[in-house]
Amino acid sequence: MRFARRNSTLSIVAYNGHLCVKKQYHSRFTAVQENEAFSRVGKLTQGQHRIRCANVYGIEPEFNAIYIEYIPGLNLADDFVIRGVEALSKPKTTLLSLFQRASDANVRFDSDPKNLIRGPKRKELVIVDPTCEDIDLQDFCIVVFLWGLIKLLFQCQGPVSVVRLVRCWRSYYREYMKLAGRKPRELTEQLSYYIEAVIRWNWLESDHCSFAERLMRKALVVPLCYAFKLAFSWNVVMAKAS
Repeated sequence: MRFARRNSTLSIVAYNGHLCVKKQYHSRFTAVQENEAFSRVGKLTQGQHRIRCANVYGIEPEFNAIYIEYIPGLNLADDFVIRGVEALSKPKTTLLSLFQRASDANVRFDSDPKNLIRGPKRKELVIVDPTCEDIDLQDFCIVVFLWGLIKLLFQCQGPVSVVRLVRCWRSYYREYMKLAGRKPRELTEQLSYYIEAVIRWNWLESDHCSFAERLMRKALVVPLCYAFKLAFSWNVVMAKAS
């Protein structure tokens, strides 16, 4: 079973007695970078309650491939589609604590909800894809997570779901500011800067995509990103610290 992604191809394989996801990079990142990211984030999650990094069972630099522990379960984004905002609200304390630790330790990882999988019986969250672009933002992890929640707006099923997701977004925003001692402008400026990077990726790194996907990215995704960036730049979308 193989899955083609923007930067890599995934397949489920047996490797050294373990059921693994074989991830083979073909653009942007390398397997070595991925392995280093797992190592950094693994140290960060040590001692954290109910969250950990997936295990790395092997790496083949010559093939740009890495073998990662297979985690059965749904990621937070897919879980939200099925269960609604409860899927995002329940792990909030755990995630905010981790994001603050990451900020304090100057560790950055891809904290998009799609990269956080609920392990068996929903007892823990597992980080499965920590590699990210090294953007110098103090609160990188909460920024990436908040942007991930914004993207989930397009998967909401009706206005009630939208309202609940917005409330969830604001609660993450406010509680992180309180926990980390940030001001609203500090986070909104970082969000605006990160969205600029997202626009750049969608505009410049879509040559390998199909014509239909390139058209969607440049005609739909990029304008929507600009709209959100403008909103954050003007502080139109900004939760006040409680």
